[in-house]
Amino acid sequence: MGRHAAKGSSMMQASLTLREPRADEGPATAPIRTYVLQGQVLVAESLRLALDQEPDILVVGSQSTTSLAVDRILHARADVVLLDVSLDAVELAAQLRCSSASPRVIVISTDLGTELFLSCAEAGIIGFLPNSATLTEVASAIRRAHAGWSVLTIEQVATLVGGHERRPSHAFDAEVCKKLSVREREVLQVVATGASIAETAAELCMSSHTAQTHLKNAMRKLNATSKLAAVMIAIRGGVVSE
Repeated sequence: MGRHAAKGSSMMQASLTLREPRADEGPATAPIRTYVLQGQVLVAESLRLALDQEPDILVVGSQSTTSLAVDRILHARADVVLLDVSLDAVELAAQLRCSSASPRVIVISTDLGTELFLSCAEAGIIGFLPNSATLTEVASAIRRAHAGWSVLTIEQVATLVGGHERRPSHAFDAEVCKKLSVREREVLQVVATGASIAETAAELCMSSHTAQTHLKNAMRKLNATSKLAAVMIAIRGGVVSE
């Protein structure tokens, strides 16, 4: 993982580290509780140690296998999960999504093919990082995910929208999308192009505050945990087009 990651030996035993914040650590606001799930022992440990230096991020657990991963992540009350795509990422994300307090999941991968990328997004994964990402990029992604935003490149947004051609609408998504107002659909349509809130507001001739309100209302109506999830539901529901 950039300069902070090292290759782990396949002969090493999987590690598990859990911790709670010390009484004297962290800023006044609650730190972002982060769980690291990486296939290589040394990568998991390197990420844990590096991220623990960030004042607003608290690594509440790390491990290098999927054993009891979902239970441990939920028990640790993680806000964000850094997940190695090779560790049954789609299945784990889908299980976490079904929980009442599902964390936001960011996948780390060297190469994410289109079909796997679309499957990850449909499972509720909201961010994607390359293995070459620096600590600064990883920390920034964690903060964005925790704030409710997706961590996507323009190319990845285009892949999501383009993938709609091969994936049919779902009856449930079509039904829930009927709750959306005209303005909420318009905001989601512009957001689906990769536009920021400010760009969306300018496109629709409204204030950024109004655009943000419409987006939040759409996410609430669709029971979406992120902007990306809301866009995906709207695409599958047939109210957002390419």
